[in-house]
Amino acid sequence: MIRSTDPIRGLAAAIAAQDAYEGARLKLAPRCTLTPDFMVIMPDKTIEFHEVKARRKHGGYWIEEDANVKIKLAPVVFPCFRFFIVWPGGDQCWQMKEIKP
Repeated sequence: MIRSTDPIRGLAAAIAAQDAYEGARLKLAPRCTLTPDFMVIMPDKTIEFHEVKARRKHGGYWIEEDANVKIKLAPVVFPCFRFFIVWPGGDQCWQMKEIKP
């Protein structure tokens, strides 16, 4: 878990060499794109995409059905990148879940 007082940029800033809000649009299929919330370039130059979601009342995260399909398809279409869903936990902590193909 990452602690931050900045609810949006804190996670990426804590671990990244560089980040960009909505810095890329990925074409998953004809007329189907994904614009992740953050494109994060790690210190070792690997690229991660972080999709920030709302926290459910009793933990976990909330994601719309179409966004869920897109974030699960993205690592299949782009296996060279890492994809994460990020949501606020409790006590100023962020939860992360890597989405794998």
